[in-house]
Amino acid sequence: MKPHYFALLALFACNKEQAIETDDTEDTEDTEDVDIETTGIIGSVTMVHWPADARYDALGEANALFVADDHGVINLSQCVLGGSFCLDAWPSTETPVDPDVDTDWFADAEKYDAGGAITVGGYTLNREYFNSGRIYYEGDGGEMLTGSGGLEWNGDLAAHAGTEDFVWAGAMTTTAPDATVEHDVGPGDTMDFAWETGGEGDVILRFGGQIYALEDDGAYTLNIDDATWTPPFDDRLVQLGRWTMSEADASGNMVRVLTLSEQWFYLNYADTDGWTELSPTGNCTAAGSADPLVTGNYYGTTDGLANDLDLGDENEWTGYQTRGADAVLPIAVTTGQTVTVHARLMGGLDISIYLMGDCNTISTTTILAAADDVESNAFEDISWVSTVDGTVYLVLDGWDEDAGGDFTVELSVQ
Repeated sequence: MKPHYFALLALFACNKEQAIETDDTEDTEDTEDVDIETTGIIGSVTMVHWPADARYDALGEANALFVADDHGVINLSQCVLGGSFCLDAWPSTETPVDPDVDTDWFADAEKYDAGGAITVGGYTLNREYFNSGRIYYEGDGGEMLTGSGGLEWNGDLAAHAGTEDFVWAGAMTTTAPDATVEHDVGPGDTMDFAWETGGEGDVILRFGGQIYALEDDGAYTLNIDDATWTPPFDDRLVQLGRWTMSEADASGNMVRVLTLSEQWFYLNYADTDGWTELSPTGNCTAAGSADPLVTGNYYGTTDGLANDLDLGDENEWTGYQTRGADAVLPIAVTTGQTVTVHARLMGGLDISIYLMGDCNTISTTTILAAADDVESNAFEDISWVSTVDGTVYLVLDGWDEDAGGDFTVELSVQ
């Protein structure tokens, strides 16, 4: 698979002197020009390249933002897309930068379109709509940008055909660890990174929500405990790259361009200390003869189990079908005890959990509590005060049809 370059652009603007109204609901080329001489806005453009062996099926990303120029933030654009490295200072030391910039003012930003397409470093990027808003991308792949180049657009903002020398980051070529496989890590572990030195741009590492500026000496040892993990299992990316920042006047806008060439490494974290592994049954009959659970932390898998229970679409308990593989876990209770459950399915699956009195019958009297409020990889919680002495059944189910995966359950019965 050849290297890809994905460009993504969303334009926002705050006008110091006047607010220019635009219609963000229409996808049209007939947009109002903005008098750049009176707006006094600053532009921030971010572009990212991922090498092919990063196993990310996209070209990279470029995102742009235009706002009032008094916020003192370098990478405004990335704040809009998810705040993964919203900086008010350029990383300069190995002491990690913890991105912490108040972005509430984005809600008041005027949004401006850049027309039907933009051009970045020779690539024509067409407008699309994603969850993050308007973005632009070139979907057929492309080689890593090298050297320098300009930006071109024609939309709400005045047309711009930039010949300024924005400097593109040199390719980050890593030699260790292997970027094509996932790496198993745990508490106290370290990872040794190695790369080819001398490329264009500063060497920056992103990990655990923080940003490290490294010396371009070709080697760095990362402490896994520098990130906060969710036991017993978690996963995370380490992104090692080269960054450049350059500025130019683009048709009256001061545009600051940040480019990244990043290699991604996938880490799978395990720390089962204090957790008990389960081999759950997938049906009510077998669960009735299994040892009931007590207060504790548990993990296991629903892989290979059947979909015997389904609450049905638009049901009164969760509102969603439960079409996934079922794990049925018995819990011994007495009247007055409170049962609390904190559970998740990993691997991108959407968990649904419910407590049943009679595990063989789905009805308003047998479903005691249920939750399916959030989506994939997230926790669901239920709390129920027992009115019976005996056994109730915790069902770990899911929205994804016939799908099973690893689960964790934190259970309290008291």
